[in-house]
This record gives sequence, C-alpha cells and structure tokens, in this order.
Amino acid sequence: MFLKNTDTIFVDNQSDTWKFYSRIARHKPGNVYGHCTLSGDCPRTYKILDEYCYHFAWVGDSRVKSKINHYTQPPTGHANNIPLYGKWTEEVWDKFGEIESNLSADDVFGYPNMHPGTDKGLKKYVGEYPDYLNLTQLLEDLNNG
Repeated sequence: MFLKNTDTIFVDNQSDTWKFYSRIARHKPGNVYGHCTLSGDCPRTYKILDEYCYHFAWVGDSRVKSKINHYTQPPTGHANNIPLYGKWTEEVWDKFGEIESNLSADDVFGYPNMHPGTDKGLKKYVGEYPDYLNLTQLLEDLNNG
C-alpha cells in the first residue's frame, strides 16, 4: 500500500508486504461499489496467492480528502473519527515533505503511527512495477480526480 506517491509504502517491522482484503471489479458506468455490497454485486471470488496488488488508495490529494470525508461524515462515516483523521492529516499527510527526508529502503519510519487503524510505518519502495502501470498517468488521475 502506497502513501502520497509511488515511492513510499506502509510497512510493519516484519514485512514490506501485508495481507488485506483486496477487491477488483470490472466497472460499469454509474455503479457505486461499497465494502458491504461488493460481494453481492460481484459474486465471483478468487484467491490469488502468487501475485501482489499495488494499492494506491492513499495517493492523490483529492482522493485522500474524499476518503477522509467518507470515514468522518454521514452517511458512511462518523464524527467520532474526525479527531483521529484530523490529527493524521496534520501530522502525516500535511507534513509529508518533512517525513520523506527521513525515509530509507532499509528502516521503518514512524512505526506504528503512520496510518489510522493500522500498526504501520513508512519505508521507501525499491521494488519493480508491473509494465502495465502508467505511473505518470496514474498520479495525474489521482491528484486531479
């Protein structure tokens, strides 16, 4: 899972990758996919154990703002989450330039407080990207979307 750009990943002290429930669906214009309805909307389930997902959920200013609103505003979120995400926005998202200068590929930075609800730190990503990813277009879409 990436944060802010394609060079920074969330990790823990055990591994640079982590298992979480990933959802991939063929989009139909006008559809809205929720965590609770996706299994009903897209009933086929496959376990893929030999490939990685590159998850860019926390990249892109407008995308992240929308995600925070989703977690803190009705009908999908709750006001109780406002202090948590407000603190995270101020201490991590808004200060990422300062944080980035402390990141390396070898050491975990800020563990376990770099993401609300998960015990993760940050590290420089040094892996390869699949050839089907157009990172320039991806970042443009995420930052302008």
